[in-house]
Amino acid sequence: MAPRSLWFLEAEFVAEDLERVWIVPSMKMAVVSFIGGDAGPFVPGLEAEVPLWIGLALRKVGRCRVRAPQWMTVPQLRMKVEEERRPENAAVLTEVPFYFAEVAHVLVQHAAEDLVGPAEIVALIEDLINVREAKLRRFIQQNVNTKLNAVKLTNLASIELNKIRTHFTASLEVLFQLGSVEGDSNTEETSTAPTASRNVPTPAEPRQLRRLTSRKT
Repeated sequence: MAPRSLWFLEAEFVAEDLERVWIVPSMKMAVVSFIGGDAGPFVPGLEAEVPLWIGLALRKVGRCRVRAPQWMTVPQLRMKVEEERRPENAAVLTEVPFYFAEVAHVLVQHAAEDLVGPAEIVALIEDLINVREAKLRRFIQQNVNTKLNAVKLTNLASIELNKIRTHFTASLEVLFQLGSVEGDSNTEETSTAPTASRNVPTPAEPRQLRRLTSRKT
């Protein structure tokens, strides 16, 4: 799975608040109000949709089972990896949930017993991450030597955005600075280039006319 770096932990925290999952409660509870909204009511055996962090909290104390998101089943992940590897998608990233890596990581870590084929899910998620990262590396290699001030990337996921943001933006900044220096150098050479001298004749100074005076006899 993804590395446990600081930015990944931060992304996990955000994903637990933003992403929602379906759970099957094993207890009865009325509606519970939180800052971000209400959750419940909970009835044993009746599915309920809750924020991911609530589902994980109830799962940790044995009060529910967590349903894997539809995109996180083995068949769906296989289809997504195959789609990502198709020749027509070699230069583009296909659409995935923005926090797919973070959600998969916390569910495998805290609710593996509720998943069908957790080991295969982990392998497929890693395959998906590796295929997409290979595409990003090729994209960067193809564009890093071009004189670009910005690039457009679509369908980036959180894990990919955080991995390339620092290095790629720094590379673009260096290229922009080098391009600016080169442009200033060319401008300076053009403005200071010696101009060819023309053999334009210099107008002669006007001759002084002698005043002839007649001598008196």
